[in-house]
Order: sequence, then structure tokens, then C-alpha cells
Amino acid sequence: MFCSLLETMLTRKDWSDYYSGVPVIYNSSVSNWAGNYYIFSLAFKNLSSKALRITASSSTKVLVEHCNFDSISSTEYGGAIYLDSSGEYVGAYICASECKCNSYGHFVVAWTSDSKNAKNWHIQNSCSNCGTYGVGYGTQCIFFGDGKLSNSNISSCQASDRCAYINEQASNITDDNFCQLANNTASSSYVVKHYTGSQRNMRYMNIINNHITDYIIYSESATVIITNCSLIDNSAAHVFYNDGGSFTVITSYFENSGTIANDISTISISTAYFQVKLSFDTKNKCITNGKKNTSLETDELRPESNVGVILGVFLASLA
Repeated sequence: MFCSLLETMLTRKDWSDYYSGVPVIYNSSVSNWAGNYYIFSLAFKNLSSKALRITASSSTKVLVEHCNFDSISSTEYGGAIYLDSSGEYVGAYICASECKCNSYGHFVVAWTSDSKNAKNWHIQNSCSNCGTYGVGYGTQCIFFGDGKLSNSNISSCQASDRCAYINEQASNITDDNFCQLANNTASSSYVVKHYTGSQRNMRYMNIINNHITDYIIYSESATVIITNCSLIDNSAAHVFYNDGGSFTVITSYFENSGTIANDISTISISTAYFQVKLSFDTKNKCITNGKKNTSLETDELRPESNVGVILGVFLASLA
């Protein structure tokens, strides 16, 4: 794993919210640490070879929390973050802006162990202006494990296709919820793709004003259930592309977003306009044009936080 550091931010540490054990804190700018990783309260900016690349074992646990990634690029998987094919990953309260790569995951590729108990959680993340028009696939890529995209914003990002996120080969029933996917652009098709694996639930999501040639949500051999979502003003001739999977739509609203094919099960379509009211914790904490907005920074250090602001990567071993 390698990383580069430019500045730090002050906020809380929450390893125990996701994993057992107590982290032991180390300080390093470049690390070959073979244990668990807690990357906490850091800002990465203007890097051309990723910010974080972690080659994990099946027992490796990774938590990236309260971090900023601004103008990070890569020529391979994961513009800013790449977890390589094993272990567990939690990314929480992350801001990403202007991250890009030439392949999958303009912001992140989290490729965890193929286990329903392996966390692959993306919580309270905000990604904006990531990717390049006509290049690469997906802003956030969730491969294997207990996949979850929750309370997150992906907006004004670009790709060749699958311009918002990809959820592939989930090992457990997934629950993508309370997210906004808005103003994203693909030179080809798809805002979201689900590929094989366990059932996918998309709940309480706004999918608005995305620009694609066709098809908003793509299922390849996946069972996708869409509940209480609002799809408005998406430039597609068709809403769903079903390739050997299935879609079920429950109490969702569609406006100017293409037609729904006959092979889609529509239990109920709302005729009354609605958008899901969403509030993102990261909204006022993200770097904009190189400056961090601190006007609503309200996080407090917990009593057990005796580290303060430390330069470097926090490497968490279990005591």
C-alpha cells in the first residue's frame, strides 16, 4: 500500500463502529504494513499515481474515514483508491473531486473477499466532477462482498458508460439507499450497472438529469428491486436494460426518462411528482476549488482520541 499526504483535517475516529479490536496508531507517509488499515482525517491532492493502493489478504480490514481526495489520477483501476481483490473495505464520510483513471472506478475500486460477511460499504460519500468523458467505467466500483452504497452523492461525473456506480458479483443481498445520482454523463449508456450475484435493492434514490445515449440502469444476470425512487429528466430512450436478470419496480416515479419495457415488473408506478428529500453529512465538508469549506464543521473529538492531528497514514493493528 502506498499513499501521499498534503494536509490533515481534524475529526473523530470510529474504527470500533465497523470492526472489532482496538487500533494501534502508527505514522508513516509510505508503508508496506501487512495488517489492517485505518486511514483517518487526511486530505490528498494533486497526485498522479493514486492516493491509496492496498494489496490485501482475506483477513485485511480497511477503513477510510473523513478524508478528502482532490485531483487524483491513475492509469489503472481506481483513480484515487484501489483495494486489490481481498479483505474488507469501509469508506465513510469521504469527499472526492476531480478524480479519474483510464479503467474502472474513477474514484474507487473496492474489490473485497467473496464472502457475505466481507464488508464493502460506501457510506456518506460525495463524489463530484470525477472522470473523463468517453473514458473508463464507473465512479465508484463495488466488487464482491456485502456491497452497500448509502447516503451518498455522485454528481457531475463522466465516463464511457456506467457513469455513477457499478455493483458487481455481490456476495450478500445489497441495499443501495438514500443516494443522489445527478448530472452525470456517459458517452455510451448506463448510469448504474448491477452484475450477477445476490439480490440488489435500490431504495429512496434520486436519479436526475443524467446524460446517456440509452438505458439508465443495467442488470446483467442480477435481480434488482427498485423501491421509492425518483427518475427525472434523464436523456435515455429506455429506463432499464435487462440482460438475463430481472427488474421489479415498487412505488417509484418516472418523468422524461424513457420508456419501461414489457419485461419489467411494475408493482406500482407513482403518478404524483416526488423527489426523495436527502441530506448529506459531507455536503459542507468537501474541498471545492482546492479549498475546504469549514463553515459547518461540527465534528468533535471523542474523549478517547488522544492522537490529535497526526501527519501520515494511520495503520491499525489490533492490540
